[in-house]
Amino acid sequence: GKEENEMWIGGRRIGSQWMWISNSRITPITYEDWERGSPSNNVGVEDCLKLRGVSKFYGWDDDKCSDRHGYICEKRPTGGNYRPQIGK
Repeated sequence: GKEENEMWIGGRRIGSQWMWISNSRITPITYEDWERGSPSNNVGVEDCLKLRGVSKFYGWDDDKCSDRHGYICEKRPTGGNYRPQIGK
């Protein structure tokens, strides 16, 4: 089953390159923090990037884009009180 501590973080495999997808921008991922054994591209269909273990950091993992997980979005700060937005 799917764990509640798995969150999409906006990365996707395009061809053989992992890219950040943000609004209308697509940029190559230059920093990586894959968990051991990842990315595995299990059965050739794991093209989206998730964070496993939000409360206890475990690392990145690839998964099917059609799987349902919570998500973490980048939000431009407004004023001096910036807090990351985490949704489900």
